[in-house]
Amino acid sequence: MPAPVKVIAQPDAPLPYGHPNIGTFLASQLVRRLQSFRVVSLDELLNDLAAAS
Repeated sequence: MPAPVKVIAQPDAPLPYGHPNIGTFLASQLVRRLQSFRVVSLDELLNDLAAAS
């Protein structure tokens, strides 16, 4: 049975390249929470992108 995952705010030291836990570490850095959003039409998005460039 694999060892349980230990959640920590910040590791004591960086994990070296090739460490067996690097995938879990990298995945933990990708967790994000969507707090607000606005629904836009494709036309509005394209217009905003064109205006920004």
